Amino acid sequence: MLIIHLDDELAMPLALRHEFDRKFGRGKVEYRALRRIDDFLALCKELASNKSISPRSIDCVLIDLDLGSEKDNGIHAMEQAKAVGVTAPIIILSGNDDTRLMSSAIQRGAADYISKAESLQVVCDRVNRTIEKFHMRPGPGDVRSSSGRVGGVVGETMAGVADTLGRVLARGISPVLVRGESGTGKEMVANVIESLLENTQQPFVRVNCASLHEETMESELFGHEKGAFTGAERAKVGLFESANGGWIFLDEVAKLSTRAQANLLRVLESGEIRPLGATAVRMLRFCVVAATNEDLESLAAQGLFRLDLLERLRGYVINLPPLRQRSVAERIAIQEHLLERLRRESENAVGFRLDSAAQKLILSAPFQRSNVRELWNLLQAAAVEADDGVISLRCLPPSFLEEQVSPAYKSNDGASDESLSFIQAGDVAEMQANIDLNLGYDYLELVYFSRVVERLANANPEHIRSVRSLAAKLKVGRHVLTRKMRNLESAGLLPVTLRHLIY
Repeated sequence: MLIIHLDDELAMPLALRHEFDRKFGRGKVEYRALRRIDDFLALCKELASNKSISPRSIDCVLIDLDLGSEKDNGIHAMEQAKAVGVTAPIIILSGNDDTRLMSSAIQRGAADYISKAESLQVVCDRVNRTIEKFHMRPGPGDVRSSSGRVGGVVGETMAGVADTLGRVLARGISPVLVRGESGTGKEMVANVIESLLENTQQPFVRVNCASLHEETMESELFGHEKGAFTGAERAKVGLFESANGGWIFLDEVAKLSTRAQANLLRVLESGEIRPLGATAVRMLRFCVVAATNEDLESLAAQGLFRLDLLERLRGYVINLPPLRQRSVAERIAIQEHLLERLRRESENAVGFRLDSAAQKLILSAPFQRSNVRELWNLLQAAAVEADDGVISLRCLPPSFLEEQVSPAYKSNDGASDESLSFIQAGDVAEMQANIDLNLGYDYLELVYFSRVVERLANANPEHIRSVRSLAAKLKVGRHVLTRKMRNLESAGLLPVTLRHLIY
């Protein structure tokens, strides 16, 4: 694996080289760091002119956004590299999280835009995922399978999944287990399968296991004969029999009852079903895709899910990464898709867009509860408040701002939960009404921090005698607190009661 890194400082390349050696083993990754653009382009030209080594032999290129001058920036270097024939994915690394720069880099061809504030492990993992997608996919945005082109797919993750599913379906691989947090796209997987099977004669049956009642679950899945139980006035074909010769998609498979799990295991192992009330078994031929957002291994350890069924379902596993782990390019693409969906559903001719500050805050949000579904709900709520279709900070729900902005300095600077208790939900609405939107997300974060230290000073004056005492109360380093205080002073937000700490 060959990775080229252009950075005018050595600290980041040295740290990443060590992290790649730790992750893959020393010598497995050839990591070449260059500090000057001329040297970087000369290497690219050398590879391009070598008959035995093409630019495709480069697996990934990392370029620092700030290369020491306004003229020589990372985006310009990326375009020059592409001009000499580099086709490997190029990732921009930056200490600047400006949304406009992110969008510009992505629009001009960057595969991803990664903040240097991320941990080395996160950067390494995202670089590795980018390389894997580059080698797996036949071309940018080109999702193909034996069944043809798949439409309706948004983002590189689902594009890769669609390509994988095309091979899975063509080869009849079964069972397949799709794993991922709530809202990561398991329903989209079902849509892709249905699309791939559209021009075939194979049936496709969807089953939401969570919606099946325990009393009727077996009847729904495996069918029943007339008179099998009170009220069974006619025979019923089960969902598995309906999928005979095709595919059955079991969503939320962890919700199956213990008895249904046993029956499912028998069906997977033998291909036989016995409808309720029947005396003979029926042989079926079908393929199974199961999906879950549960930790099946943990459930099995607790005796809530059969371990032998889990082993059987793990024939081929597809993991859907959460939204927070996907590239900036993909998250922006998903945002644009959802905004277009909003326009269609609201019949808004102008459409909706996010301003820079709102987009930056949304891109930094983890969306840990339900990922893309949570993002969709947020945009729906914000669109109600949008003037002329522009979604700004003022449009975002106060609850979202309280969750995402106040922990920002906590995660970066280590502020304690106790300090966060000084923020009240009512403050958010007040800030939305009074702050200048052009000042953006960073200013909003400083407003929060100013409120915290001001309330802390008023409630506990004994803790503000010195920077040391205040830093100890907030559980942050003195240098971190001093920097924050200077930022507050520059923004005109430093409380009067704390000015003696920096003068």
